[in-house]
Amino acid sequence: MRPKLCISIMEENVENFIRASREISEGDLIEARVDYLKEASPTLVKRLLKSIKTQVNKPIILVNRMESEGGFFSGDESKRLDILLEGLELCDFVDIELNSERNLRDKIIESAKEKRKRIIISYLFKSFPEKNTLMNIIERELNLGDIAKISLKISSPKELLGILEILLEVKRFGEVIVVPLTKSYVVYPSLLYFGSKFLYVYHKKPAEGYIDLETAKNLIKLVE
Repeated sequence: MRPKLCISIMEENVENFIRASREISEGDLIEARVDYLKEASPTLVKRLLKSIKTQVNKPIILVNRMESEGGFFSGDESKRLDILLEGLELCDFVDIELNSERNLRDKIIESAKEKRKRIIISYLFKSFPEKNTLMNIIERELNLGDIAKISLKISSPKELLGILEILLEVKRFGEVIVVPLTKSYVVYPSLLYFGSKFLYVYHKKPAEGYIDLETAKNLIKLVE
C-alpha cells in the first residue's frame, strides 16, 4: 500500500488556519496542529475543525502536542486534553502522546473508540534507543491505539538499519509511523519502503521531521 501524504497545518489563529486549509489541494490527509494556536479552547477548535471540513474533503488528524513531546501547548494538561476530547466529533484521527497523563489519555482513547475514530499513539525519543526499548514503546502504543508513531533522530546507517529491522518485525501485527528528526532526505525512502505509513509534509511553516510537498511526492514515487 502506498504511504499516505499528510499535510500539516500550523497557524497562530483560526483565520489563518482556515485560509491555509483552502490552499491544500494535494495529499491524503490533513494534520491540524492546534497546539500552534496562540489561543485555543474546545469551542474555538471545534469551530476550526468544522470550517476545515467544509473547505477540504480529506480526513483530519487532530493534534494538540505538549511541549515536552515536541509541541507548542504549554498550558494545563486537563485543558489540553479537553480540546482533543471536544474535537473528536469533527476529526477522523486523534493523535495522543503515550506520555500523556494516564487517566486523561485513557479517557480520550475510550471516547475515540466509541466514536470510531482512529487513534495514533505518539512517542518522542530524546536519544536513539536500544532495540528492546524501542520495541517495548511500539508494543505499548499498539496495545492502546491503532497506529504507533515514533519520532527520533537517525544519525547513522547503523541506526537506520535498526529502525528498518523493527519495521519489518512489527508490520505483521500493526501500523507504525516513523518521523525521522533529520535534515537529510536519504532516510525517507527506506522508511517508506519498509512500512512507515505516513509521510508528513509541512504547509508554509517548516517543522523538524516534516518535508516540503514536492520532495514528498518525489519520494513517494520511489517506493510505489
